Amino acid sequence: MLRTEPTSISDIQLPYLRAAHVQPRGVLIEAEEKRMWFSATEAEANDLRAGDIVVVEGGAGYGRSAVLAGDRPGWGFQNSIVRLRPKTGLADGGFINYALQAALRSGQIANFVSTATIPHFTAEKVAALPVPMPSLDEQRRIADYLDDQLQLIDSVRLRRARQLTLLDEKLAQHFGMSVANCEWKPLKRFGVRVEVGIVIQPARWYTDESGIPAVRGTDISPGHIAMDNLVSISREGHEANLKSELHAGDVVVVRTGQAGAAAVVPSELNCANAIDILIVRPGPDLLPKFLELLINSERARKFVAEFSVGSLQAHFNVAMLREMPVPTMPTSAQQRAIDEVSALQTADDRLAAAISRQLELLDEHRNAMINAAVSGAFDVTTARRVA
Repeated sequence: MLRTEPTSISDIQLPYLRAAHVQPRGVLIEAEEKRMWFSATEAEANDLRAGDIVVVEGGAGYGRSAVLAGDRPGWGFQNSIVRLRPKTGLADGGFINYALQAALRSGQIANFVSTATIPHFTAEKVAALPVPMPSLDEQRRIADYLDDQLQLIDSVRLRRARQLTLLDEKLAQHFGMSVANCEWKPLKRFGVRVEVGIVIQPARWYTDESGIPAVRGTDISPGHIAMDNLVSISREGHEANLKSELHAGDVVVVRTGQAGAAAVVPSELNCANAIDILIVRPGPDLLPKFLELLINSERARKFVAEFSVGSLQAHFNVAMLREMPVPTMPTSAQQRAIDEVSALQTADDRLAAAISRQLELLDEHRNAMINAAVSGAFDVTTARRVA
């Protein structure tokens, strides 16, 4: 329970650990600090010490766990967290944490908390979960072994993830080099039409799947429009908002949140509508795919970041987009730039698929190693299978 107000003059306000701190693979992150009120008794009972295991109680991340590497003096925890404190001489926090990870990955926890509503891995259920319990010395050997082995796996995983980032950066750099020496003019000088999608109470037009599909900012990522979660609006709503009707070849741009992400409208979305996004209809001197690449480029991202407004979320508007600098190039040169990026993208997609598969295999290997070590399937002192 989150206490936003004190109930006694002796109450104290403390930072607290919550579900957002506990991430997959036993990672504990430093999330934004939030505070709530505790009584003196609660503050003493809900302290956090080195070796404690914290478990997410409910929601999408239920069952995730992590072990505290050090004391957290002056901290408490919210009831979205279950804290386990190993008994001295009987249990090791690192081993218990790995046992919980194994139970989560195997589906044991899911079966244990099976419910028709939101699952809750309550303190009572955590306490009742059966886990292997070798001797304390063996628990420590297993935890130490897994710490060492998983550190190696995670370091490889980080390098592979970094490779994926570098692939995207390489494409952006190549496109930037192809337009570096051009004369630049504001987008409005290229005969484009810029509109904004339905902004005022779009939900009043929502209908079932038989209506007109409408694209939102959450459907757009750089170079792609996801069509698996589109909303639909009524035909009446579409007719009332024809200014935001999409045509194949338009370029749609996110205006709030991930401001600046752009994608070309495919033929499947011809005559669809748009909700709270920017719509650019390029003139004859600007190829749609070239404009998409430009808006998604590093230079354009810096422009969006500089000229977006809003204290909580970046907000990009029609006037700002019309002022975005665009290189002056004949369409033949634009097409060459598109073809070069496309060729690089094809090669990079093959490499990215291979790296993604490696990440999947690393996760599988990680989970199998935890399961085998915790269950005693192999001897961690020799790394040999137990007969």
